[in-house]
Amino acid sequence: MKTILIFCAIINGYLAVKEDAEGSWIEQVIEKKVKNFVMMAQKQSDDKITRLEEHIRKQDKYIKALRQEMKILAETFFVKDKNHDNILNTWASFNNTKFQSERNPKVTTEVKRLINSQPVLSTDVAFTAVMSSCIPHPSLGHTFIFDQVKTNTGSGYNKYSGHFMAPQEGIYVFSWTVVADYHSYVRSEIVINGSQFSYIMTDGQEIHDIHTASGLITAYLNHGDDVYIRTHSSLPGVGNVCSGGIYGFTSFSGWKI
Repeated sequence: MKTILIFCAIINGYLAVKEDAEGSWIEQVIEKKVKNFVMMAQKQSDDKITRLEEHIRKQDKYIKALRQEMKILAETFFVKDKNHDNILNTWASFNNTKFQSERNPKVTTEVKRLINSQPVLSTDVAFTAVMSSCIPHPSLGHTFIFDQVKTNTGSGYNKYSGHFMAPQEGIYVFSWTVVADYHSYVRSEIVINGSQFSYIMTDGQEIHDIHTASGLITAYLNHGDDVYIRTHSSLPGVGNVCSGGIYGFTSFSGWKI
C-alpha cells in the first residue's frame, strides 16, 4: 500500500512539473511572436518615414527650382510694382499646394497666364502672317487663320486663332490682303474687340482671272485689345479665297508706331 501511494505521489509530481514546463514554453513562443511583430511594424514605419523624408527633399528641391524660374520670368518682362507683387503673391499661394508630380500643370499655367498678361519690355511690336492654303466658299463671319507666321515681334499674334492681341497700348497700323479666285468676289473686314472697323471687297467675278485687294488702317489700341480678319458678317461673297502657289498670299500684318 505504501508503495502504491509513493508511486502516485511521484506521478503527480511529474505531471505538475511537466505542466509548468509546457506553460513556460507557450509563454516563450508568444513572447517571441510578439517581439517579431513589433520589430516588423517598427521596420515598416521606419521605411515609410524614410520614403516621406526623401519625397519632402525632392519637393523642396523642385520648389527652389520653380522659384528661380519665376524670378527669371519676372525679370524678363517689364511689369509695374503692383502687378509684380500680385504675381509673387499668387506664386507664394501656390507654394503651399501639394505637388503631385515633378511639374504641376496648374501652377505652370497660372504663372504663364500672369506673365503673358503683362506689357513686354521692348517697345517693338510687329507681325506678318499668311494663309498656307485656300478657303473654299467661306461663310459669313468666317475668321481667317493666317497660320504661317513670318514675323511676330512682341508675340501678339496667335497663328492658331488668327487673332492679334495688343501687348502694349498705342497707335497701330494694320494691313491685310485677300486674293479672290477666278469668278469670285470676297468681302473681308477687320474687327477690333468684336466690332467691324473697316472692310474691303476683292472682286474677280466678271473676269477670268484672280484678283487681289488690300486694306490699310490705323487704330489706337489699349493693352489686350483684340484684332482679326474675317469675311463680312452680313454681306455674302461668291467663290473661294486663295493663298499660295500661283495666287500669291492672302496675308495679315500689323505694327506699332
